[in-house]
Formats: sequence, C-alpha cells, structure tokens
Amino acid sequence: ISKRQIEIVQNNLRKIKFKGFKLNLSRIGFFPNSNFINIVWAGVTPKRKITELKHRIDDGLMDLFQRDKRFDPHITLGRVKDIKDKIKFKESLDLEIEGTFKVNNFKLIKSKLGKNGAEYETLEEFA
Repeated sequence: ISKRQIEIVQNNLRKIKFKGFKLNLSRIGFFPNSNFINIVWAGVTPKRKITELKHRIDDGLMDLFQRDKRFDPHITLGRVKDIKDKIKFKESLDLEIEGTFKVNNFKLIKSKLGKNGAEYETLEEFA
C-alpha cells in the first residue's frame, strides 16, 4: 500500500483501545492442512478475546480493506518448503505444548518478500 495509506492505517489503529488479556498455547496444526503443509502453527485459546481484538482492527480499517472472511487465531512457528517424509515430520510434531502469555499490544508489520524469504519490519506498536 502507499505511504499515505500506511499513515491512515496507523492513525486508525491508534484509536483502538483494548484491555490486555492472556492466551494459552493449545495444539500444533498445519496450513492449509496436514496433507499439504506450508505452515506449522500453534493454536491459542481462548479465542474470544483475540477474535474481539481482530474485529476491532477490522472495523478500524474497513474503509481501506475488505474484512477477512476466515480467522483462525494462531502463532506461526515456521514455513515449510519441502518435506521428504511427511509422516515422520507430522509425528515429530505430535506433542503436547503448553504456555501462557499476555497480549497487551499489537503491531503493524511490513513484510517484504525477497529471494531468502520474507523480511519483516515493525512500523508501529499499539498498546
């Protein structure tokens, strides 16, 4: 998007207020699915608070962008280019995960695709 649109996005995101909340790690999953793995992720619960924050962000940006139709709260653990033994790979990730963390901010991040993958730059953090 243009620099002017970035400024509008930042101004709109600065208006979003929310109370911090805790999330728990839940399970490991794959996008788009376990038969065709591009991304390995950890799910988070409860989904209600993070979904509410996502809706506030969408509401603040709906003049600029369409609302995402599907939202599955998660933390991306890694991207997968090629798997030689898919069964062994999935078995190695069939483990219990646990942990709790506090969400007290969100960030506007610029991603730039390069020959070595995506590079990320935080443009602004919103508390």
